[in-house]
Amino acid sequence: MISAGIQRYGTVTTVSEEEWDEVMNVNLKSAFLMSKYAIPRMIERGGGAIVLTGSVQSVAAQRNSVHYVVSKHGLLGLARCLALDYGKQNIRANCVLPGSIDTPMLRWAAELDPHPDKVLDACDRLHIRGKMGRPEEVARVIVFLASELASFVTGSAVMVDGGLLVPVGGMAFQESGTDATKA
Repeated sequence: MISAGIQRYGTVTTVSEEEWDEVMNVNLKSAFLMSKYAIPRMIERGGGAIVLTGSVQSVAAQRNSVHYVVSKHGLLGLARCLALDYGKQNIRANCVLPGSIDTPMLRWAAELDPHPDKVLDACDRLHIRGKMGRPEEVARVIVFLASELASFVTGSAVMVDGGLLVPVGGMAFQESGTDATKA
């Protein structure tokens, strides 16, 4: 399992090259290098599993987060390339895509806002169940993907997002009165 990540904010015109490189190095290059050096050992052992930690932003985007979003898109592409290139050597590679998970990084990001409690509340409301995920909920999926129970799963993007990406228009649209069921 490979999980290293940092979040920074900015657009293509506001992010410095140094900030871009920092995010790409931590979020994407680290996974590339770990894979590069782990795969030969996995081949020697007869195979294995690689699980990369992407984000819902591996398949979507958030404003003002260009380098984070691009790095997370890259992780999904890396997982799929690893699956394709090393499948014959019995190496599986998958990417988990967490939604908002209550981690120190998420709380750090919330503290950037003048009203961090409102940000955390909004993160809860983004999810169908009305709450953010916990790290152990993501960890359970990673353990499954790394195990023989997932022996036929490779090249996959596995959502661990509490339904964050399910509602068209987001949960705010669902709560706006346009939903006739009012469930």
